[in-house]
Parts: sequence; structure tokens; C-alpha cells
Amino acid sequence: MDIKLRLEHIAIPGGFDEFSYDDLKKTGVTKTGGINFSLEKYIHFDDLKIKLTIETIAATNKFWAWRMGHPSRGITLTVRYPAELSINRELYGIGDDCDENNDKGKGYYKLSSQKWVLPREGVVFELV
Repeated sequence: MDIKLRLEHIAIPGGFDEFSYDDLKKTGVTKTGGINFSLEKYIHFDDLKIKLTIETIAATNKFWAWRMGHPSRGITLTVRYPAELSINRELYGIGDDCDENNDKGKGYYKLSSQKWVLPREGVVFELV
């Protein structure tokens, strides 16, 4: 598994901060293996862009859940998977008025919304 976190804003020296999986593990691992990363340093940056890239090997027929931890406006979730599989998804809290692209032949799914996403809203998906 590999995880990269990139925070982009004009007020950050160089335009961005980037953290590797090893960097993130040092910030705090939860009992369930999750990672806590404080955005306190960036709290006053309007329009902060956060890009989280996760590469992992995932079992089929296993549910994956993603939820927003803090109110955020404008999200994009992209899942790339083997073309011989398909993806099932269920949105919770995120309105069905979001933009979705599900290209099963290429193993590509993208969900985006420019609206506010509130804590505990998100998506559950599985590869079958």
C-alpha cells in the first residue's frame, strides 16, 4: 500500500506541502489502523486543495467506505480498478445531483461535486 497527501495553496511556500505514508504514520495512527492528520496549520487557508492518493490491493466483494471528516466544498473521488471488474456504489448524504463517470470497460469511476459535503457524508463502494 502507498499513500500520498498533497496540500495546495498559494500561501504555502512553494505552493504545496506533500507527505508520504511514512510521514503520515508519524502524525498518529488510530486503533483501527487509520491515520489522523491535523489541518490546524492550514485552518485559515480558504480554497485549500487536498489531494489524497491511495494505491492498494483490494479484495473483490468487500465494501470500502469513505466519509468526509470536516465540512468541505468541492470534492472529487476517482477509483481505478481492473477492467474485468465493475464497481457498485451507494452515496450517503451526497446528493444524486453530483457528476459521475463510470467507464466499466476501462476500470474507471469518478464522482465529483461542487456542493458542500458535510461530516459523515460519503460513499460506499465494492468491486465485483
